[in-house]
Amino acid sequence: MVDNINNKSPVVETFRQAYVVMKNEIKKYFSGKRMLLFLVLLVIILAILTSAPFLVGEEFEEGQMLTMYLSMAPLAVLMAATLFASITIVSEYEERTALIVFTRPISKGSIFLGKFVASLIVTFGFVALYYLYAVLMMNIYFGSVDSGIAPSF
Repeated sequence: MVDNINNKSPVVETFRQAYVVMKNEIKKYFSGKRMLLFLVLLVIILAILTSAPFLVGEEFEEGQMLTMYLSMAPLAVLMAATLFASITIVSEYEERTALIVFTRPISKGSIFLGKFVASLIVTFGFVALYYLYAVLMMNIYFGSVDSGIAPSF
């Protein structure tokens, strides 16, 4: 009888290894300072956007508020990509874990895929949080949400 555990396809094994790397990377995000730093930056951006109508002294219309929030969404995505994706690969060399990881029987493609998916998931979560806040503010101010927010997301 052939043992199915040792007879896995290389593709399945690559995705399994990438999943393990992804889980560990997400744990590192939550235990590190990057997540807190990005959350603080996101709160500052949202506080400025929310207080803008009061600072200017004008009432915004629904379309203006949507435009205001959506114009800053690419900045949030760019900051998240910079904080999570770029530092992820570099951290392996800075912390010298690359010397250990690259000598293990795990492919470099699995490491890259796992780290990429982890940063993508965290970035998506923060962008969803940003849009959720924008929807909440539009509901508070206008009692409805502009139809342009769903396609933008």
